[in-house]
Amino acid sequence: VLNLLRQAGADMLVAVELHNPSVLKNAPLPVINILLDDVIAQCLSHLQATDLTIIAPDEGALNRVQKIATYLNGSVVVCDKERFSVN
Repeated sequence: VLNLLRQAGADMLVAVELHNPSVLKNAPLPVINILLDDVIAQCLSHLQATDLTIIAPDEGALNRVQKIATYLNGSVVVCDKERFSVN
């Protein structure tokens, strides 16, 4: 996809929350990957909450939630998500 964008004339790509940033190792053009953790933490800091708990919906979100909670001096809760078959 990056090669197609480059061939189409793109000279830079701005992405939001790339799932796997390692795909950028040999990118044919400069890529900026915007991480929303910092943006979210800054927005929430304006609430001036004193007893804040950030909830991770699953283990995959834990690192991001911990980063936000650390920035806001809050605590973290992780949900243990299980998927059940209909059968």
